[in-house]
Amino acid sequence: MARGPFPLVMFAPGYVQCRSSYTALLHAWASAGYVVAAVEFPRTHCRLSAPDEADLSNQPADLSFVISRLLAASSRSVGPLSGLIDPAKIAVAGHSDGGDTAAAVAADTCCRDRRVSAALILSGAEWPPLGGRYFPAGTPPMLVVQGTDDTWNPPLSGQAGQASALETAGHVPGVAELGRDGRLPG
Repeated sequence: MARGPFPLVMFAPGYVQCRSSYTALLHAWASAGYVVAAVEFPRTHCRLSAPDEADLSNQPADLSFVISRLLAASSRSVGPLSGLIDPAKIAVAGHSDGGDTAAAVAADTCCRDRRVSAALILSGAEWPPLGGRYFPAGTPPMLVVQGTDDTWNPPLSGQAGQASALETAGHVPGVAELGRDGRLPG
């Protein structure tokens, strides 16, 4: 087994989604040498009978909290995460509302976590006003991926400027289309 430290990818699922919806994608990242952690937000996950999408405003702080806990566990001399995470290589990623959360953690002055050095936004929606300003100086690199046939969050609804477009992909480009091996078909 390889020893760390390894880069961390912190993943935020979409509204009323659970991390199990993204198993192939998360496994592909882990297989490529990343420590991958996926959250389930307490008020918007898939098992709730009455989810609250307004809780999106709390989710950037939730992600930063989990990053802090993971780094603390990695800094311990013993334990399952001891020495595994490289604190200088942290990325946030998310799908749909989770993409909004990841974008805020990476690039909104309201809730930016300066430990984050990269972001991946999949089918991000209308980035909610969270009381800050997006893209201040020093914002880390961000890849925004949007499907051209996304009817939930059409490509022009995002505020990221330019995005990589996946032709004819729907709301879950690179997620639903993944095969069992974590690769896009074709």
